[in-house]
Amino acid sequence: MAPRIFTPASQNVVSSSRVNPVCRRMLQRLADEKKWKLDESAQFSIDNWTNIINQDNILLFLRGMRVPCPPGDKFKARLETFRVSIGFWTPFQQRMWDYFLSHDTGPCYLDAAYRPGTDGFQIWTLFFERSGQTVPVSYLVTTAATVGLVSDWLTAIVDQSPELLPKKTIFINTLRATSALEAIFGTWDVRLCKYYVDQVLKDALRQRAQAVGDPRAVSAIQDVDKDLFGTLEEALATPAIKHKVEFLFRQAQDWKPRNEEEDLAFGRGSQAVARWRYLLWTQMLGRPATKRIDSVLYHLVSVLSPGVERAVRAHEDGAEGPGDFCTEGFEQGSKSLTMDLANVTIVPLGTSLVYLANYSSLEDSHVIAPGYNVCFCRRFADHGLCPHLIYWATPAIHQPELVRILDGLPHA
Repeated sequence: MAPRIFTPASQNVVSSSRVNPVCRRMLQRLADEKKWKLDESAQFSIDNWTNIINQDNILLFLRGMRVPCPPGDKFKARLETFRVSIGFWTPFQQRMWDYFLSHDTGPCYLDAAYRPGTDGFQIWTLFFERSGQTVPVSYLVTTAATVGLVSDWLTAIVDQSPELLPKKTIFINTLRATSALEAIFGTWDVRLCKYYVDQVLKDALRQRAQAVGDPRAVSAIQDVDKDLFGTLEEALATPAIKHKVEFLFRQAQDWKPRNEEEDLAFGRGSQAVARWRYLLWTQMLGRPATKRIDSVLYHLVSVLSPGVERAVRAHEDGAEGPGDFCTEGFEQGSKSLTMDLANVTIVPLGTSLVYLANYSSLEDSHVIAPGYNVCFCRRFADHGLCPHLIYWATPAIHQPELVRILDGLPHA
């Protein structure tokens, strides 16, 4: 009797394109580990990474007791974390800094993402936007942060710049650093970015809305971008959150735009920082859950920076543009939520899964594995990112200001 040959029916064939997203993310992290953990016995592969970055491109390098120790716990990592501060810029970033100084690109921005007290590190970035592309020109990765440390890093950049800096505007993330930066950048206009005013307001209003379901607080969150000062007054009129935001009102003379031109730049600054935070978050998704600085440097030096460089060169060569950033408000309570997330409820499933439940449509309900930053939906399987994952991770991305989801992912 001839052997029987089995030909599986088409409906039983598993498409090779539908890879389990958790498996893919686990394999990605395992594959990347050998690229960043260059010394498994140490908490930080110091010699190896300084060689990769090239010591000529390292602006500031401190370790151990030389790293500042600020009094507040939120500004420094725990004692068991290896203490290090490293500020650097690549040859490409140096070229982009020269471009920024010699062209009218608009302002530059100073941002700090992640938190030493919880993440074990913080990433400070000096960046600007060029033809719609976000261009980070230098990083400071540190396990502790003080105004003095940030000043030393920025001073090192200025020391390698032309003797006479052209007049520019820089939007910063804290008024505490204003006098220090005015001394570093000379004639520059140092302004507080609207993004950080938004952050304080939205965080306070969101807490109020979640605590008592105050409809005025929800409405104020929705109107921050349209009427900032009206929102601030509404927040001050709510006793439960007044103490969280009244310092903004007292300092308004220091950050409030003085004319129409400044008002436009003030508003654009909020979007610029949101775009940078989103780009940074998407590139750091593959970073393992470790507080070792090695993995941070790997994703900045070997993933994010080369991606930005390729994007800028493609734009310079006329091969492709930066693409349009189609942004939507993306948090609970927003008027402009995408339809499939407008009525979503977050339901924990044990300790390892989260269910985004849309009780009116099972098709619009999705399961997320937070530990691996993955979602079990087709869009994530195809692109490695999806609105559901961003919706769940809202506080982690922008800590915890209004998130702007980008329909078209950045080229980098």
